[in-house]
Amino acid sequence: MNRPPLINRLILPLLLLCTFFSASTAWSVTEQPADVANRLQQTYDQLQSLSFTFSQNSQGPFNTQDRLGRGRAVFLRNTETDGKARMRWDYDKPDLQVLISDGETLRMYFARLQQQIITPATALEQDLIYSFFSGRARLDESFEIVAADRPAPPDTQNTSETTAIRLLPKKEQSQISEIRLTISNDSLITGIEITDHFDTRTILTLSNIQPNSLKDLTTADRERLFVFSPPPDTEIIHQ
Repeated sequence: MNRPPLINRLILPLLLLCTFFSASTAWSVTEQPADVANRLQQTYDQLQSLSFTFSQNSQGPFNTQDRLGRGRAVFLRNTETDGKARMRWDYDKPDLQVLISDGETLRMYFARLQQQIITPATALEQDLIYSFFSGRARLDESFEIVAADRPAPPDTQNTSETTAIRLLPKKEQSQISEIRLTISNDSLITGIEITDHFDTRTILTLSNIQPNSLKDLTTADRERLFVFSPPPDTEIIHQ
Protein backbone atom coordinates (compact mmCIF):
# COMPACT_ATOMS: atom_id res chain seq x y z
CA MET A 1 0.00 0.00 0.00
CA ASN A 2 1.30 3.46 -0.86
CA ARG A 3 2.13 5.78 2.00
CA PRO A 4 0.42 9.18 2.15
CA PRO A 5 2.72 12.15 1.43
CA LEU A 6 4.17 13.38 4.74
CA ILE A 7 0.88 13.70 6.57
CA ASN A 8 2.36 15.23 9.73
CA ARG A 9 4.19 17.92 7.82
CA LEU A 10 1.02 18.83 5.96
CA ILE A 11 -1.30 18.82 8.94
CA LEU A 12 0.82 20.61 11.52
CA PRO A 13 0.94 23.93 9.63
CA LEU A 14 -2.79 23.64 9.06
CA LEU A 15 -3.58 23.54 12.72
CA LEU A 16 -1.49 26.57 13.46
CA LEU A 17 -3.78 28.87 11.53
CA CYS A 18 -7.03 28.33 13.35
CA THR A 19 -6.80 31.33 15.64
CA PHE A 20 -4.94 34.10 13.90
CA PHE A 21 -7.42 36.69 12.73
CA SER A 22 -7.42 40.40 12.07
CA ALA A 23 -7.79 43.28 14.52
CA SER A 24 -8.27 46.98 13.88
CA THR A 25 -5.41 48.35 15.98
CA ALA A 26 -1.94 48.81 14.44
CA TRP A 27 1.13 47.53 16.28
CA SER A 28 3.12 49.94 18.39
CA VAL A 29 6.77 50.31 17.47
CA THR A 30 7.74 49.60 21.09
CA GLU A 31 5.39 46.65 21.57
CA GLN A 32 7.06 43.68 23.23
CA PRO A 33 6.72 40.10 21.91
CA ALA A 34 4.51 39.10 24.85
CA ASP A 35 2.21 42.05 24.09
CA VAL A 36 1.95 40.96 20.46
CA ALA A 37 1.00 37.44 21.53
CA ASN A 38 -1.60 38.81 23.94
CA ARG A 39 -3.19 40.88 21.16
CA LEU A 40 -3.43 37.80 18.97
CA GLN A 41 -5.05 35.84 21.78
CA GLN A 42 -7.62 38.57 22.40
CA THR A 43 -8.36 38.92 18.70
CA TYR A 44 -8.90 35.19 18.28
CA ASP A 45 -11.39 35.11 21.13
CA GLN A 46 -13.61 37.60 19.26
CA LEU A 47 -13.88 35.83 15.91
CA GLN A 48 -15.80 32.78 14.75
CA SER A 49 -14.58 32.06 11.21
CA LEU A 50 -11.71 32.74 8.82
CA SER A 51 -10.82 31.96 5.22
CA PHE A 52 -7.72 32.62 3.13
CA THR A 53 -5.57 31.38 0.30
CA PHE A 54 -2.09 30.09 1.07
CA SER A 55 1.21 28.98 -0.35
CA GLN A 56 3.41 26.42 1.40
CA ASN A 57 7.11 25.75 1.04
CA SER A 58 9.03 23.00 2.87
CA GLN A 59 12.82 23.14 2.76
CA GLY A 60 15.62 21.52 4.71
CA PRO A 61 18.96 19.72 4.69
CA PHE A 62 17.38 16.38 3.72
CA ASN A 63 15.27 17.74 0.85
CA THR A 64 16.78 17.58 -2.62
CA GLN A 65 14.46 20.40 -3.64
CA ASP A 66 11.85 22.64 -2.05
CA ARG A 67 8.40 21.11 -1.69
CA LEU A 68 5.72 23.58 -2.78
CA GLY A 69 1.99 23.64 -2.14
CA ARG A 70 -0.90 26.07 -2.46
CA GLY A 71 -4.64 26.19 -1.98
CA ARG A 72 -7.47 27.54 0.14
CA ALA A 73 -8.57 27.07 3.74
CA VAL A 74 -11.57 27.89 5.89
CA PHE A 75 -12.12 27.60 9.64
CA LEU A 76 -15.19 27.73 11.84
CA ARG A 77 -14.34 27.96 15.49
CA ASN A 78 -17.56 26.81 17.20
CA THR A 79 -20.77 25.66 15.55
CA GLU A 80 -24.35 26.15 16.68
CA THR A 81 -25.13 22.45 16.24
CA ASP A 82 -22.54 20.83 18.52
CA GLY A 83 -20.13 23.57 19.65
CA LYS A 84 -17.16 21.95 17.89
CA ALA A 85 -14.61 23.61 15.66
CA ARG A 86 -14.34 22.77 11.96
CA MET A 87 -11.58 23.24 9.40
CA ARG A 88 -11.08 22.49 5.73
CA TRP A 89 -7.96 22.71 3.56
CA ASP A 90 -8.07 22.24 -0.22
CA TYR A 91 -4.65 21.79 -1.84
CA ASP A 92 -4.43 22.47 -5.57
CA LYS A 93 -0.66 21.93 -5.73
CA PRO A 94 1.35 19.68 -5.84
CA ASP A 95 -1.81 17.63 -6.36
CA LEU A 96 -5.41 17.58 -5.15
CA GLN A 97 -5.68 17.01 -1.41
CA VAL A 98 -8.65 17.70 0.86
CA LEU A 99 -8.30 17.73 4.64
CA ILE A 100 -11.44 18.19 6.76
CA SER A 101 -12.09 18.02 10.49
CA ASP A 102 -15.60 18.23 11.92
CA GLY A 103 -14.37 18.22 15.50
CA GLU A 104 -14.80 14.45 15.80
CA THR A 105 -13.15 12.98 12.71
CA LEU A 106 -10.21 14.08 10.56
CA ARG A 107 -10.49 13.00 6.92
CA MET A 108 -7.52 13.32 4.56
CA TYR A 109 -8.09 12.67 0.86
CA PHE A 110 -5.12 12.26 -1.52
CA ALA A 111 -6.19 12.17 -5.18
CA ARG A 112 -2.84 10.92 -6.51
CA LEU A 113 -2.91 7.91 -4.18
CA GLN A 114 -6.67 7.42 -4.52
CA GLN A 115 -6.84 7.16 -0.73
CA GLN A 116 -8.77 8.74 2.10
CA ILE A 117 -7.40 8.36 5.61
CA ILE A 118 -9.87 8.67 8.48
CA THR A 119 -8.68 9.20 12.04
CA PRO A 120 -10.25 10.55 15.25
CA ALA A 121 -9.87 14.30 15.69
CA THR A 122 -9.14 13.66 19.35
CA ALA A 123 -5.64 12.64 18.32
CA LEU A 124 -5.04 16.24 17.26
CA GLU A 125 -6.38 17.65 20.51
CA GLN A 126 -3.63 15.90 22.44
CA ASP A 127 -1.06 18.12 20.76
CA LEU A 128 -0.25 21.27 22.75
CA ILE A 129 -0.29 23.45 19.63
CA TYR A 130 -3.73 22.30 18.58
CA SER A 131 -4.90 22.79 22.17
CA PHE A 132 -4.07 26.47 21.92
CA PHE A 133 -5.32 27.09 18.41
CA SER A 134 -8.63 25.40 19.16
CA GLY A 135 -9.11 27.67 22.18
CA ARG A 136 -8.20 25.09 24.84
CA ALA A 137 -4.97 26.76 25.96
CA ARG A 138 -3.30 30.15 25.87
CA LEU A 139 -0.27 30.84 23.73
CA ASP A 140 1.82 31.90 26.72
CA GLU A 141 0.93 28.69 28.56
CA SER A 142 2.56 26.51 25.92
CA PHE A 143 5.33 28.74 24.52
CA GLU A 144 8.02 31.17 25.53
CA ILE A 145 7.37 34.33 23.49
CA VAL A 146 10.61 35.96 22.31
CA ALA A 147 11.76 38.49 19.74
CA ALA A 148 12.43 37.28 16.20
CA ASP A 149 16.02 36.53 15.28
CA ARG A 150 15.73 38.33 11.93
CA PRO A 151 13.56 41.07 10.39
CA ALA A 152 10.11 40.13 9.16
CA PRO A 153 9.60 40.00 5.37
CA PRO A 154 7.47 42.73 3.77
CA ASP A 155 3.70 42.31 3.70
CA THR A 156 3.07 41.85 -0.01
CA GLN A 157 -0.70 41.77 0.48
CA ASN A 158 -1.09 45.12 2.25
CA THR A 159 2.25 46.73 1.28
CA SER A 160 2.83 47.69 4.92
CA GLU A 161 5.51 47.00 7.49
CA THR A 162 5.49 43.72 9.38
CA THR A 163 6.79 42.44 12.68
CA ALA A 164 7.75 38.93 13.77
CA ILE A 165 7.86 36.92 17.00
CA ARG A 166 9.23 33.49 17.86
CA LEU A 167 7.45 30.80 19.86
CA LEU A 168 9.62 28.31 21.75
CA PRO A 169 7.80 25.27 23.23
CA LYS A 170 8.02 25.15 27.02
CA LYS A 171 7.99 21.35 26.85
CA GLU A 172 9.95 19.39 24.25
CA GLN A 173 7.94 18.52 21.16
CA SER A 174 8.79 15.70 18.77
CA GLN A 175 8.16 17.74 15.61
CA ILE A 176 8.76 21.35 16.61
CA SER A 177 11.87 23.28 17.54
CA GLU A 178 10.32 26.73 17.13
CA ILE A 179 7.57 28.65 15.36
CA ARG A 180 7.98 32.08 13.79
CA LEU A 181 4.99 34.33 13.10
CA THR A 182 4.91 37.27 10.70
CA ILE A 183 2.30 39.91 11.50
CA SER A 184 1.19 42.82 9.34
CA ASN A 185 0.81 46.39 10.57
CA ASP A 186 -2.97 45.97 10.67
CA SER A 187 -2.65 42.90 12.90
CA LEU A 188 -3.04 40.14 10.32
CA ILE A 189 -0.94 36.99 10.51
CA THR A 190 0.59 36.78 7.05
CA GLY A 191 3.22 34.09 7.62
CA ILE A 192 3.96 31.04 9.76
CA GLU A 193 7.33 29.29 9.77
CA ILE A 194 7.77 25.98 11.59
CA THR A 195 11.26 24.59 12.22
CA ASP A 196 11.75 21.00 13.38
CA HIS A 197 14.70 19.39 15.17
CA PHE A 198 16.34 18.49 11.84
CA ASP A 199 16.30 22.15 10.74
CA THR A 200 13.57 21.49 8.17
CA ARG A 201 11.34 24.53 7.74
CA THR A 202 7.71 24.63 6.63
CA ILE A 203 6.72 28.14 5.57
CA LEU A 204 3.15 29.24 4.95
CA THR A 205 2.24 32.59 3.41
CA LEU A 206 -1.36 33.77 3.73
CA SER A 207 -3.27 36.08 1.39
CA ASN A 208 -6.87 37.11 0.70
CA ILE A 209 -7.52 36.82 4.43
CA GLN A 210 -11.22 37.19 5.30
CA PRO A 211 -12.11 37.27 9.01
CA ASN A 212 -15.64 36.11 9.87
CA SER A 213 -16.11 35.03 6.27
CA LEU A 214 -18.96 32.64 7.14
CA LYS A 215 -21.06 35.03 9.21
CA ASP A 216 -23.75 35.51 6.52
CA LEU A 217 -24.22 31.81 5.78
CA THR A 218 -27.02 29.72 7.21
CA THR A 219 -26.17 26.91 9.61
CA ALA A 220 -26.89 24.33 6.90
CA ASP A 221 -24.64 26.08 4.37
CA ARG A 222 -21.82 26.24 6.91
CA GLU A 223 -22.11 22.54 7.63
CA ARG A 224 -21.98 21.69 3.92
CA LEU A 225 -18.61 23.40 3.61
CA PHE A 226 -17.09 20.72 5.82
CA VAL A 227 -18.41 17.69 3.96
CA PHE A 228 -16.46 15.90 1.23
CA SER A 229 -17.28 12.67 -0.60
CA PRO A 230 -14.32 11.04 -2.38
CA PRO A 231 -14.71 9.23 -5.72
CA PRO A 232 -16.20 5.69 -5.52
CA ASP A 233 -12.88 3.97 -6.29
CA THR A 234 -11.10 5.62 -3.34
CA GLU A 235 -9.40 3.31 -0.83
CA ILE A 236 -10.62 4.14 2.69
CA ILE A 237 -8.05 3.68 5.46
CA HIS A 238 -9.07 3.91 9.12
CA GLN A 239 -6.38 4.71 11.66
